[in-house]
Amino acid sequence: MNPDYFCAAWPHSYHVTSEANLPSIRRSRMLWPARNLLERANRPQLVHRRRTDDLLLRIETLEVLIRNQIPLDPDLLDLGPACTLAEYIACLNSYVFFWPGTAIGPSDDGVRMFERTNGTRAIVIRVPTRSLLEANAASPKYVATCNTGVTWTERGIKARRGPGVFQCLDEFSEQAIHVCEICFKCEIRLPDSTELGASPTGPWNELL
Repeated sequence: MNPDYFCAAWPHSYHVTSEANLPSIRRSRMLWPARNLLERANRPQLVHRRRTDDLLLRIETLEVLIRNQIPLDPDLLDLGPACTLAEYIACLNSYVFFWPGTAIGPSDDGVRMFERTNGTRAIVIRVPTRSLLEANAASPKYVATCNTGVTWTERGIKARRGPGVFQCLDEFSEQAIHVCEICFKCEIRLPDSTELGASPTGPWNELL
């Protein structure tokens, strides 16, 4: 897909995180996949394990909170014969996720994630999608047409997931409106235009 088409459909990208992570984010101007954070905190054995509780890590002088994966119910998950639960968990932990959105706010999935995590003081990071892509031009960009961290049944059919749900943005051939997640399989840099809000609809302030 041409990035211009994508940015026209989704001019903003949103990331939900914990307020506890603000010092680290402000100091580095970076977002890291959970896998990188676990390895930096000397907890690599947790990369393949589904988190049933939020996990507080100490990395150097800072504390970082990684959210639980309770919505990913293994009993409602269809991974097919070529992928195990541990492999899919490690796959999810390898990405940084954004919710696509407009100036009004993120997609419904992004709003639901904020509501689910707001008990532990969630915050929302908003970035112009074009600025996000340009600041990370050398990094492969992926999209998914489903909420990859949530499972459910529809008419008795389990949610089909696996590494194949992530598609390269450049090769994505569906309409941009079908995208549910924007993903980076590496650490990403936050551009100067990044904003911070206490809710998915703001108000918005600079990430100082």
